[in-house]
Amino acid sequence: MPEADTTAPETRTYLPYDWVDEVVPGMLASPDAYLVKSDDGGWMLRLPKDDPEYENEFFAMKLEQGQIINWVLRETFGDLLLTVQADQSWTVDRPLPEKANTFWMPFDFDTVTGSIEELVTTCGDPLQGEPLVVGNHVINAFYWSPTFPMRFEVNQGVARFAPVVGQA
Repeated sequence: MPEADTTAPETRTYLPYDWVDEVVPGMLASPDAYLVKSDDGGWMLRLPKDDPEYENEFFAMKLEQGQIINWVLRETFGDLLLTVQADQSWTVDRPLPEKANTFWMPFDFDTVTGSIEELVTTCGDPLQGEPLVVGNHVINAFYWSPTFPMRFEVNQGVARFAPVVGQA
C-alpha cells in the first residue's frame, strides 16, 4: 500500500510566466531570487547555476529599468493519500487545501488535472481516459496562481521586483 508523506511543508515558489511549460525549471522562493548581474553590468533573470537548465539561453533574460514581467506563484501542499472506491467515490487522508487547483500522480505529467474528480475518472490510463483502479494512490496537490505583473526596479544599485499598483 502506498504511503503519503504528510510531513512535507507547504511551499511557495515563483516562476516567470514566459517560462511555464509542461515541465518547468526549478522554481525559486521569490521573484528577486532570479536576479543576477550580467557581464555587461546590467541585470538579468536567470536560473541558479546549480539548475540543470542553467546553460539553456531560453531561461536567461536581460532586464531594463521599469520592465514589467508576468509571474505565477505555486504553492505545494505535499502528498495526499487518495483512496478510490469501486463506484469512483474517493477520500483523502487529510483536509484538502481549499485553494488547491492542480492535482497529479507524482512525476506522471499525463495525470495533471484541475480536480481530484477528474484525476479519479480519467487518470488510471490517462492516454485512454480510464478511471483509477480501486485502492490507495499517492497524489500531490498544488495551487497555481493567475499571472500577476511585477516591475523591475534598480534603486541605488539594488535590484528588485515591485508589485504593479492597481494590478492583481
